[in-house]
Amino acid sequence: MHPINLHQTSGHAVLIIHLSSIDPTSVSSLIVPSHHAAKISFNHADSSSATLSTTVLVQPVLSQEQQRPLVVDLIQECSYSVSSENIVIRFKKASYPSEWQALQIHIKTLSSTSTNSDQSVISAAAASTTATDMEGVVEKQAGSERELSVIAKFVTGANTTSFQEAIRSQPLWEDQADSQVVGNVQAKRVPGMNAIQMTAELVAPSSSS
Repeated sequence: MHPINLHQTSGHAVLIIHLSSIDPTSVSSLIVPSHHAAKISFNHADSSSATLSTTVLVQPVLSQEQQRPLVVDLIQECSYSVSSENIVIRFKKASYPSEWQALQIHIKTLSSTSTNSDQSVISAAAASTTATDMEGVVEKQAGSERELSVIAKFVTGANTTSFQEAIRSQPLWEDQADSQVVGNVQAKRVPGMNAIQMTAELVAPSSSS
């Protein structure tokens, strides 16, 4: 399983796909004509050394307030770097809007064989993320072709409240579902960083806190 990580500043957004055996010479990137999405393609190998060709289409997701009117080119530049452990994709953002709410990611992998011995990057993308949440995960497979669509959310001021409510409504552990739930959720921005720190306590369901 290969996790993905997200990060953004006022000027850039970064998507990291943790995946080994990438052929550095096969990596290419382009920005679609509308500048509202970018496409990254590369080849890599699975555990049986079969060659996999993967295309990642990334589109920024904005809040409703930011979408009206939307005439700006969202992605100014798209660059990448490859290591033995991951591929780091860096997007230069337009000066407005400066905060992206999420990334809509569509991943398509085509195998040189029809074997299902390796999960590749397709099922891996939903495994782990430093985004606040992931939704709309849709995975399908047809022969040697696998596709995954997912929306990975950044931690932003616009979505903090909804995640606080989601945390409050869920038990922290199943075996304590009848006795304790997560409560007293607080969030604050971390000075000097593009991050939000959230804290919570285990409380009894009847607790006023």
